[in-house]
Amino acid sequence: MLLFYRTTFIFARGVVYGQKSYRDCKSYVVEDKLGKIMISLYEASELVRQERLAREEAERKWQEEALKREELRERYNLEVERTNALVHAAEDYEIACKIRSYIRAIENSGIEDEEVKAWIAWAKQKTDWFDPTIARKDEYFGKREHEKDEDAKKLKKSYSSWGW
Repeated sequence: MLLFYRTTFIFARGVVYGQKSYRDCKSYVVEDKLGKIMISLYEASELVRQERLAREEAERKWQEEALKREELRERYNLEVERTNALVHAAEDYEIACKIRSYIRAIENSGIEDEEVKAWIAWAKQKTDWFDPTIARKDEYFGKREHEKDEDAKKLKKSYSSWGW
């Protein structure tokens, strides 16, 4: 007789769950011990059930911890992205401040040339494009993506006649 509970042998070759054994002997035959065998099978099945529940609980806890680790990793990565975006925007703001300082120096130089005045107006517009607090849209460059790193924001010449 061979009974299975999933992959665990409960009763095989006269042994119940590797603990109790029943065989014909001089004083009795196995059929006389069917009541005890049934009780042993019940006890063994209870042990198997408890082991299964323990495995399932351990698996549930492991899955729960894995989910927590994944959520923590995602929150960490989001915080990295947000912090990097802050740093990149601050770098753009610093560039805008430097350009404004340079424009003031040109304005204070005393040059009253129309070409210089036109350049100053143009430079102020580009400065507003660099400044994340103003974030002006440029007619050629569009809206600056302040949160991206310097390599992604670097201006490049266009060699295509299909557009920018």
